[in-house]
Amino acid sequence: MKQQTYFPIALFALLLLFSCNGKDEKSEALLKEAVKWHNEAMAIHKELMPKMKALEELKAKLTAQKDSLAGKDENAISQLDAKIMNLENISKGMKEWMENIVEVPHDEEHHHHHEGDAHDHDHSREHEAKIDLTPEQMLEIQKEMKANILQIQEKIKAVLEQK
Repeated sequence: MKQQTYFPIALFALLLLFSCNGKDEKSEALLKEAVKWHNEAMAIHKELMPKMKALEELKAKLTAQKDSLAGKDENAISQLDAKIMNLENISKGMKEWMENIVEVPHDEEHHHHHEGDAHDHDHSREHEAKIDLTPEQMLEIQKEMKANILQIQEKIKAVLEQK
């Protein structure tokens, strides 16, 4: 009689184990995809950083031009103000994007630093509580982050083409 009592319990335990294992595989697949999106976004970010320096130089040049026109040509000053504001908005957008980077769990291989490598993000928020996200949420965040960096890339491209 005891053997019959243990059979349903053992069967339930096996079913639970297999259902959890399937969920783990799905979670791992989603996290791997999130890592892919994250790495693509970070590659775009890395490509844009030198261009951000060029935008800062352009902003300084436009500011100097504006200062030289003080009190002379209000129309030209207004146009320069608009260009400078656009550059500031792009810079602000990049800064906000960088502040909102969410690292994908278990992606330590892409989060290490080599001596001499540029360290283009900070760890100031690492002491904060980790955000508890599902793999699905993590994937959606990474897709959104990539979409946002692509928008920034387009804005930078447009400014540099006008230059």
